[in-house]
Amino acid sequence: MLTTVPGGENSQSVEQYQQLVEAGELLPCKVSRSRDDVSEDEAVQAFAMAVLGQAAPGISDLDTESARLKAARWVGVQPSGYLGVLSRWHLSDATASMSCGRWGDAVCAIEKFQSIRDAEKQVA
Repeated sequence: MLTTVPGGENSQSVEQYQQLVEAGELLPCKVSRSRDDVSEDEAVQAFAMAVLGQAAPGISDLDTESARLKAARWVGVQPSGYLGVLSRWHLSDATASMSCGRWGDAVCAIEKFQSIRDAEKQVA
């Protein structure tokens, strides 16, 4: 199976993504994405700064977009609104990580969120 399967909006469906996973075509991630020494205080402070300092749109509307974003693999151009959805997804990921006590993962997701927001500000 090719990893560049056709799909609507230049992306693949969740089912097509699952076929790629089952076929072993996706590389497994074996590296931690975060630091091990992040404290709860540091994560909460970073989250508060991201939310309060960035006029961020809500994260409660991500259910449908999140599933689409996780399954999408684009050929050529990204769907419109991609960066907005991605930044909100990172903020949602930070929230989920904090609720599970994964402080390092929360800070990593917040840093990704802030990186996207900073890039959007530079373009504007």
